[in-house]
Amino acid sequence: MNIELEDLGQPFLEESALKHPASVLAENLDFDSLAKIPITESYKVTFEGCEVSVDPLDWRSSLLLKLQVIAGFCNFVLFGLADQTIGTIIPVLEEYYKINDSHTGLIFLASTAGYFVMALVTEICHRKLGVRGVGMLGALSMALSFLIIYQQPPYFVFVFAYFLAGLGCGSLDASFNGWMGNLVDLNQLLGILHGCYGIGCMISPPLVTRLLEKKTNPWMWNDYYLVLSCLATGCLVFFAVAFRHETPAKYKFMVMINEARKFHESKADYDNDSESNLSLDNMPERESLADPVPLSVALSSKLVWLFSLIMFIYVGAEAAFGTWLVTFLTRIKTLSYKELSYMATFFFFKDISHYRTLSSEYDRHTQTSAKTIQHIEKTYNRSQLHPRHRLATRDLSSEMNPL
Repeated sequence: MNIELEDLGQPFLEESALKHPASVLAENLDFDSLAKIPITESYKVTFEGCEVSVDPLDWRSSLLLKLQVIAGFCNFVLFGLADQTIGTIIPVLEEYYKINDSHTGLIFLASTAGYFVMALVTEICHRKLGVRGVGMLGALSMALSFLIIYQQPPYFVFVFAYFLAGLGCGSLDASFNGWMGNLVDLNQLLGILHGCYGIGCMISPPLVTRLLEKKTNPWMWNDYYLVLSCLATGCLVFFAVAFRHETPAKYKFMVMINEARKFHESKADYDNDSESNLSLDNMPERESLADPVPLSVALSSKLVWLFSLIMFIYVGAEAAFGTWLVTFLTRIKTLSYKELSYMATFFFFKDISHYRTLSSEYDRHTQTSAKTIQHIEKTYNRSQLHPRHRLATRDLSSEMNPL
């Protein structure tokens, strides 16, 4: 029997979930008690009038989770195919549209603008549409943009199509990175995920040049975009089936349950710290698990700007160099178009190698580093939570909606 709490937002477990000993909770079920359920178990709850199926976070124990991970890999291969396609056909594109490098740069500016817009509204979209809705929206945007380009539209429409592609890429990128970041073995999985982008970038240059330079029935530059549109449509269907349970209600529930787990981990740190004179009453109080963090709070964080700057420099340099590589080499080298495409392929080979290698090495050494950082952090927190500062700390934390 399902019991739903109105106005409290507290979920109740289904009877089927209560059969397992580890799922037997107190009479008044809430997020604090749900957070104690092992992440290797699955259960169902009624939340905001919807049934939410919570799967185990270990991909090894769930067939559905394996399909979802594969769907993420397929989408990132598509990202690589799409990004490096435009880089490979720039010489042909400039000849067809009678444009120069400055006009070509508008394509990348439009794509970046679409990605940036989606980055600003991704949290709102996830709360309104869920992971499934955001992913389907992204795949649909990419499929439509490639279909528009296949029609050989006027150049300003071509640029707008890449704005749509940027929206799609940004939504799928945020969706998969955020969702996969909660799984077991997240470092290895995210390393493989971004390595799949490199696989797409490796495949595209030699494939496109081979199709364009066929001796019999050579392809037009736009024909390859029909292939990309079909692949994006396939990813859309795959995503819709694999993520059919990832509703808006489930997204909100998972955000709240993950924050509850973090809060319990923090309490465990306080309990295990025998040298600390702090009690649980000294911890900042939570106002509500359901309160989203405003965008202004994220933008006011120095760490957010620091990591954004690092990613802007690194990813921007990588994408710009890799995309324009074939074009610039055709102007300074006497090699053929096909031979130069292989140089672009080997440039992106490092994406596969270093993402996979670094993710494994990071996971291997991260435990020692994490313990050191936690020790420093707890020492700092103890100094800041001196009795004279506790009231001020609570007031400040209350304004920032902590857990």
